[in-house]
Amino acid sequence: MERSRHRNGGLRVLLANEPRSYRESIAAVFRQLRPELDLEVAEPEDLESCISSYSPDVAICSRITDEVRDRVPVWVELYPGHAAHSVAFERGRMTEFADIQLGDLLSIVDRASGSA
Repeated sequence: MERSRHRNGGLRVLLANEPRSYRESIAAVFRQLRPELDLEVAEPEDLESCISSYSPDVAICSRITDEVRDRVPVWVELYPGHAAHSVAFERGRMTEFADIQLGDLLSIVDRASGSA
């Protein structure tokens, strides 16, 4: 899989999930634990325009759209419709999580970057 790299070599990760507090917390942890990531944080309603302009390798969002499915190689749908589960798509494989944890998100990003 071809990976987009940003100026410091990081994988492009887009966070556009709800609620905002989750999005900001995930971003803070990613910045602390994975400073090499090229991280973009956006409002969920800006998801599709950010995919077009940013071309992420990984998208973490609350609602998967056709744009996400068609253009983002790895994605995580966090608690869609406020449901109690999440879904991840990696390398053609879908995984459902009953209770996704921050460690799961880090592992998904690590696998996408080829470091896991």
